[in-house]
Amino acid sequence: MLQLLDLPIEIVQRVFNTLARKHGIPAAWLARGTCTSFRDYITYDILANPALNAYLKTPAGRKILKEYLADFLFVRSKKLNGFARSHVTDFIRAILRAMTPWIANDTEEAALRRALCELFVRNHSDAFRCVTTDFNKLGYYMPNTIRVTDTALIAAAAATGKLDALKHFVGANKCLLWTQSLAFGYPLDAAVYAGQEVATKALVQQAITNQDRDVAGYQYSEHVSFRQAICTTIGLEDDSMTMTKYLLAKYITAFGSATEACMKAWLDKAIQTNKEELLKLLLALPSQTGPSTIYAAFETACRLSKPDLLHLLFGPQIGQTTLAINQIQGSTYALLTAVNLCTTPAAGIFIKSLLELGADPNGPAYLAGVERPLQAAMRYGRSIACLVLLEAGANPHLVTPGSLAWVESVKKRYREDTRAGRVFREALEVCEVPKVARDEDFLVEVDEAGGDVEVEGGEEVEVGDA
Repeated sequence: MLQLLDLPIEIVQRVFNTLARKHGIPAAWLARGTCTSFRDYITYDILANPALNAYLKTPAGRKILKEYLADFLFVRSKKLNGFARSHVTDFIRAILRAMTPWIANDTEEAALRRALCELFVRNHSDAFRCVTTDFNKLGYYMPNTIRVTDTALIAAAAATGKLDALKHFVGANKCLLWTQSLAFGYPLDAAVYAGQEVATKALVQQAITNQDRDVAGYQYSEHVSFRQAICTTIGLEDDSMTMTKYLLAKYITAFGSATEACMKAWLDKAIQTNKEELLKLLLALPSQTGPSTIYAAFETACRLSKPDLLHLLFGPQIGQTTLAINQIQGSTYALLTAVNLCTTPAAGIFIKSLLELGADPNGPAYLAGVERPLQAAMRYGRSIACLVLLEAGANPHLVTPGSLAWVESVKKRYREDTRAGRVFREALEVCEVPKVARDEDFLVEVDEAGGDVEVEGGEEVEVGDA
């Protein structure tokens, strides 16, 4: 390996070209792990040189191309290398040529090209198909998404961060600032994604100015532009908390309390990125949301197994949006949702977190016709969930009181020599069997002062003394 490092880079590239040609893209891609010194060389070479069919002929090759599609476009838009289906890269190169007056050097050109490629993959409705399909087979609609239009140029200008470029392409039609480009998204979102703070703040201020004018009214496109831009800042890996706070504050200034659609999108993104401070900020934000929106965020946390954020959703009230952990929500409740949606190995940790926050292992006191968590866990064969619930004190006698058939079916599924089987049998012995109401308890008289009374032979007898 060290001998290869001593070779000229052209020879190294030829070696890996041969590897990709003879053994295929997936085999060549695996070579990236052999040495960190070769990783960048191999990545660039595999993305820049092989024919498109070399990716598409195997599922593994397609997966690599789909995952690294933005990088693929970045290297191909710089050097085509005989790339036949060049309609997307030609489109990006045409946008770059239009931006030439506002690009000072090669560094700015590379940064803008990188941003445009990534924005295209993030925003285009079918970026992979658009890149991998022959232009003549794209149909009627899709070619229009890769044309050099005013909206595409304005979004690209926002990504440059140059206000002169924005003013030039917007011209007299200022509404274009809030029009979505089918290729690159909204200008505000493009500026945020490219890290162009000056352009971002200028666009934000323009939205606030528009709302202050009596003739402007409520602009839906401006509102959606803000929603997407805030989603983008939440999803950025870099420390973007300052920009997120700035955009949220300006959103409130421009549009008032956050709509349900905005809150749902922002909460989902905060859960996905596991950003606790941001989730706390969102829950305290003035909004038009109700418990169902917060519960949808909890469902996202279930699917992704994010237990670290649960104390914010079910903890002490932060704002107007908090959940009761043992309350029926629609046709479910927290513990049942966790049992149904948590299917990863981390399900046990997630369910334990809910129990630590006060979830009753038997479910809410009033079930409203909804099944108990232990019943759902047993039915779906969720052994981890069963163990956690039983160890927390879930009572198997409460699932179907008096039904031996259910107990026997569980015993067959979880035999005595398994941990789940042992814990289940121990619970059957330790847990209290629910008392069945007696016929003589039917419609007893109630003494509001002294409690229940029963009538026996014409005499009133206190239940407590009987």
